Amino acid sequence: MSGLTMYNAAVDRANALLKERCAGRIRYWEHHRNVRGVAHLSNDGVHLNAQGTKGFRRSIIGALSIVR
Repeated sequence: MSGLTMYNAAVDRANALLKERCAGRIRYWEHHRNVRGVAHLSNDGVHLNAQGTKGFRRSIIGALSIVR
């Protein structure tokens, strides 16, 4: 299992726990998996590239559009 795969699995576990703890108290928003992943990272493997940034922007707009 690669380091990125292990990291993503840990992120998924943390997000599931946060979502469970937030239930009924605050709205929980999770970015679509299309925002995450190697194809959307710059050469440094950490920061989003242009395509990833566009997906992140769409995700944020989607999250804000459901806020009342």
